[in-house]
Amino acid sequence: PIPLETVEAEIISRLHVMDVVTEPRLVHWDLWDGNVFVREGSIVALIDWERALWGDPLMEYYFRYIENSEHFCRGYGNSFDNPNECARKKLYDLYIDLIYFIECYSRKYDSQDHLKWAHDNLLEGWDRFMA
Repeated sequence: PIPLETVEAEIISRLHVMDVVTEPRLVHWDLWDGNVFVREGSIVALIDWERALWGDPLMEYYFRYIENSEHFCRGYGNSFDNPNECARKKLYDLYIDLIYFIECYSRKYDSQDHLKWAHDNLLEGWDRFMA
């Protein structure tokens, strides 16, 4: 619902913030509560690794607009709110919003409710990105 040329131009104009990311880390990228198994107070398993990649830890789910967990940040020992980190998180937020939208077609989702959610979520994500 957003012209490709517009998306590309806006992303390219912000890519310089990625220059500080020089050491990739393993990022699960879908590390929400339902994918973490805990037994007797200890993490015993992580599931659902299809989005995993080597990248910037700020890509992780609990740094996203969806959750933005203070406790998760504390576990990393940082609030991650300087201008560069905020700009990178905005890029990652847009990236996941684009995936949520695009995967509707590659995964052949047929739920009209889900398709509408993905469409509306992308437009809301675009507004957050541009703010």
